[in-house]
Amino acid sequence: MSINHVGLSVGPSAFKKTRDFYLATLQPLGYIIFMENNDKDACVSLVGFKNAFRDPNFWVHAGGDDGNTTQLVDPENYKTEELKKKQPVRTHVAFTAPSRRVVDEWHSNALKSGAIDNGPPGERIYVKGYYAAYVIDPVGNNIEVVHYNPWCLQAIKVAPSIVSLLAGIVGGVLAYHYAG
Repeated sequence: MSINHVGLSVGPSAFKKTRDFYLATLQPLGYIIFMENNDKDACVSLVGFKNAFRDPNFWVHAGGDDGNTTQLVDPENYKTEELKKKQPVRTHVAFTAPSRRVVDEWHSNALKSGAIDNGPPGERIYVKGYYAAYVIDPVGNNIEVVHYNPWCLQAIKVAPSIVSLLAGIVGGVLAYHYAG
């Protein structure tokens, strides 16, 4: 079973900046707006993002009042590692990128859109080949984009062609053996 979608809740005053941030930064990953409701008469403002290969799987919504929902963060509170450690990390969301180049492009777009750098693009120590970048979004969430193509997944991708090749060889040998 996999996760169908993730929704971030923000205060009404943070909604537009957060929506615009994700619209700009998710573009390198192929995301577009699937649905948006920003009607003043609606009980909740929301925007749903999807990429070409999936149903809408990332949502930002605003409801309630600003007093009990996530607010915009002050970039000054993230200037040093000591200050960063004092800030609450609300949510960590990781998006998959098709290449390292896209991770780099996403990180650059995120910083240009007002994100706070939380880890530049690069290979991580978690596991060989795990290439990721991190930013803090406008409301304090830790957002990651990762390109990871472990050898075992690469092997699974080529396994069907190897199995077909072997089946063809075995079938040819058996046909030759029984025909002769």
